[in-house]
Amino acid sequence: MKRRVAQSLSQGPVAIDVIQRLIRDIGYDFSRYEQDVPYRSAIERQFEILGEAMYRVDEMDSALRYELPAIGDAIGMRNMIAYNYDSVDNEVVWATMIENLDPLRKAIQQALA
Repeated sequence: MKRRVAQSLSQGPVAIDVIQRLIRDIGYDFSRYEQDVPYRSAIERQFEILGEAMYRVDEMDSALRYELPAIGDAIGMRNMIAYNYDSVDNEVVWATMIENLDPLRKAIQQALA
């Protein structure tokens, strides 16, 4: 794997760790997530970083999409947050945090190994 691809790919677990720390800080409480604009904004920013990093990986090595099909989902989440900032579906973001981040982190770590 090229060094630049690995650098971008390695940003994924960092963003995931920050997101998970933030939701842990609010006690995995969806209603608090919805109401706490600073936390929600920080989490959304990390999703943007995650999606942008995966976009760069995809641009540099599109073959990784076969190994990491969730790259497309991460890019899509980033686009949804960035371009529809005024109508982000908090339930979709929450479900993604709870259900999809651990598998994505594991897949990224395996690709980097």
